[in-house]
Amino acid sequence: MSAPALAPRPVSRPAPGRPASGRSVAGGSVTARSATARSATARATSARPAARTSPDPRPRMRVVTRPDQGPRRVGFALTCTAVLGALMLGLLLLNVAISGNAFTIAELQSRQGLLVDQQQSLEQQLLVRSSPSALSEQARGLGMVPAPQTIVIAPDGTGAPPPVEEPVEEP
Repeated sequence: MSAPALAPRPVSRPAPGRPASGRSVAGGSVTARSATARSATARATSARPAARTSPDPRPRMRVVTRPDQGPRRVGFALTCTAVLGALMLGLLLLNVAISGNAFTIAELQSRQGLLVDQQQSLEQQLLVRSSPSALSEQARGLGMVPAPQTIVIAPDGTGAPPPVEEPVEEP
């Protein structure tokens, strides 16, 4: 986007022999330029070549002002500020949620460690209580006695005592 070109301002000069505009001073009306300056201007004007009499084909240049863009820029700046503020607020809330979840995760991990220790302890107790010697002691405590003979039931439903093995004598 290019900036509009500014045309040079036309300079107004007093006509030869006419006084320049004056200023008012406390002592009365005094001209802005001295008489010497006026005579120098008159000499310079008379020394100039005559102005062209032919009409200039180019149009006269004028100063082009930039359109007023104040409200649009202010609205854009306010919109950007509002969006950035909303993003910062969102990041703050996200950070708070993440840190809250981090504390919850740490608490759950410590609880998981305690539960793993408890599970291992219970599994160890189960192994001890289900051993054959512990089971026979519990059975005696309940008044049970060992069976003199064991009967094995075959898949066809018949049951017979297992054959008694006789000890082998060593020679």
